[in-house]
Amino acid sequence: MGSSFPKPLTCKEEEYYLKRFEEGDSEAKNTLIVRNLRLVAHIVKKYSGGNTNPDDLISIGTIGLIKAINTYSSKRATRLATYAAKCIENEILMSIRSDKKRKLEISLNEPTMIKFII
Repeated sequence: MGSSFPKPLTCKEEEYYLKRFEEGDSEAKNTLIVRNLRLVAHIVKKYSGGNTNPDDLISIGTIGLIKAINTYSSKRATRLATYAAKCIENEILMSIRSDKKRKLEISLNEPTMIKFII
């Protein structure tokens, strides 16, 4: 997380790359992803400090960013970054909840270390 990220896109650049992506240009999609990684890192800071590895959170957040780019429509009244921030945050929260749920599940078939006092 200590590495520097490319500068965010300007409004005009964002419009340009979104239009190219909507026309099927995969390089435009890659540019949208790379130039929004700083947003992922910023959101991850809110959730670091727990039991989850920050690099894992960056990966999960990047998945949220990719989903945001794939589902964003330039007809929306909001900028991509605003929409993506919610998608990134939701992806991270879903992962944290899933991890917690997995840790709470106990198998009835698994031997336990519980000693019964009689």
